[in-house]
Amino acid sequence: MNGRGYQLSLRPWRWTQLPATVWGVDSDTAVWVQLDDLDQCGWRTEAPILMTPWCAVFRVSNGGAQRRWLWFWRAWMSESDYRRLSRLLCLWREHR
Repeated sequence: MNGRGYQLSLRPWRWTQLPATVWGVDSDTAVWVQLDDLDQCGWRTEAPILMTPWCAVFRVSNGGAQRRWLWFWRAWMSESDYRRLSRLLCLWREHR
């Protein structure tokens, strides 16, 4: 990631029993990396994208047959991180 990239640290609520994951994104290329994964492979943002005031849902692909859905609740991150994520996804959708 270059100097413009930023990290999102997600802490799911305890009742969801989901493991906490840490994702990094390069804000120039919209390439995501799961930082707590040993492989550290890049995941590209794909459509469809759903942004609401409460959550963001979008799909990423690692170039092969693997695809994942990323689902970020607004409550899992700070206000500024959620705004940055919204801006990044809106710009990606416009310029892809």
